[in-house]
Amino acid sequence: MLPRTLQPGSGNGLTVTALARAAGVPATTIRFYERAGLVSPMPRARGAYRRFSPDAPARVRFIRSAQSLGFTLKDTRALLDLDSARECRDVAALLERRLGEVESRLSELTYFRDVLAAALAQCRRSGSPCTLLVSLGTDPSAKGAISRDEENRNGVRRGRGNGGDRIGRSGSAGRRSAR
Repeated sequence: MLPRTLQPGSGNGLTVTALARAAGVPATTIRFYERAGLVSPMPRARGAYRRFSPDAPARVRFIRSAQSLGFTLKDTRALLDLDSARECRDVAALLERRLGEVESRLSELTYFRDVLAAALAQCRRSGSPCTLLVSLGTDPSAKGAISRDEENRNGVRRGRGNGGDRIGRSGSAGRRSAR
């Protein structure tokens, strides 16, 4: 049996807690989505309780699904604002952009995997001291440090971020994709 707040004809709407239970998310998620403008309570009546419409659980599940696909909250808001009766081409630009971001991230992850594999291979070939740890240190001239020639042979490049001699992609050390 449905809770009283979910029963058809109850007219009261859903409290934050009831909406959270119905959507399978924590109540803090509902409050966050409300602050972000993704879900809105019905106009307040008696008392100070926020109440949400009976279709709010489906909206929250849609938001969670969009997030699981990597859409930003801004993108999700745009998707929610579209009329579901419109043609798919209306969202094609958004989907193309998201696909490009995913492909770019996959490329970065492939690069990082290759760097880590090269570093692991170097670790397995060397003894003490660990050349990787020395190369990550602040003194690249220390005994056992990976030389630039060794880096090139092993496919390891040093980043140019604020960390100086960090191992990573040249010019992109520390950069994160916006979500």
